[in-house]
Amino acid sequence: MEVEKLTVQPRAETGSRSVRRLRKQGLIPGIVYGHKTEPTPIKVQKDALLQLLRHGLHMVELETDAGNERALIKDIQYDSFGDNVIHVDFTRVAMDEKVIVTIPVELVGSPVGVTHGGILQHLLKEVVVEALPGNIPAGISLTVRDMDVDAVIHVKDLPQMPGVRYQNDPGQIVIHIQPPAKKEEVEEAVAEAEGTAEPEVLTERESDEKEKKTGKK
Repeated sequence: MEVEKLTVQPRAETGSRSVRRLRKQGLIPGIVYGHKTEPTPIKVQKDALLQLLRHGLHMVELETDAGNERALIKDIQYDSFGDNVIHVDFTRVAMDEKVIVTIPVELVGSPVGVTHGGILQHLLKEVVVEALPGNIPAGISLTVRDMDVDAVIHVKDLPQMPGVRYQNDPGQIVIHIQPPAKKEEVEEAVAEAEGTAEPEVLTERESDEKEKKTGKK
């Protein structure tokens, strides 16, 4: 597994104002915890952190004044718009201890079933795996070009990798090429969603005739 170095500095700043000042300086506040060691507040250069995230890396070697240590990027917090990273959590790891992490499922190619009118449903975009830190894959790549209408890939069908164990239900659907919807089903669904059922409109004569039949006025 690829491991990149990331320089972090201890952080004495606390409180919302101090944290906002850090972000204006191009720094991201964070914390390192785990392995029976006191949590350590840190700060990291935003650009360096974003570069690691773009590469989809999970494990990093944190460089500090006190020495280096391996850690997993455990949690990334974004602002309310989901655009900017505002906090990062790292958890210390030992290379001989298994960890549980979430990795992405990426699709390669366009399914032939889509050209036949099918609908691609990527239902599980991430999977949970257990592995030693050195065996954690960056992600799962699935070639879906040959998938036709009604084709399904379950968790149990995902590639098996040495030292990696999937934690999801084996029967959970990852990808499904759904058959084209019938015209009647589409019209019914649209009518139900839009509430297009029109109220009955009677002319005065039709209303009188209806009242005579029912005996109601």
